[in-house]
Amino acid sequence: MIIWIGIQLTFGVINPFYVVASDSMVPKLEVGDFVVINHNVIFDQLKVGNIIVFKEPVPDQGQEP
Repeated sequence: MIIWIGIQLTFGVINPFYVVASDSMVPKLEVGDFVVINHNVIFDQLKVGNIIVFKEPVPDQGQEP
């Protein structure tokens, strides 16, 4: 439990572990590759060539999707 909380604090997200599901990043990432994302990166520090992950927004309760 302590390790899991440490991982969440370090990466700034509840679950930083993902598996690449499409071939949109080939040849850098292959389908099935395991990646760990970090949400603690300041937008202004992103550089050309960085790999970023987009999270689909979840509509608020009562709003239509």
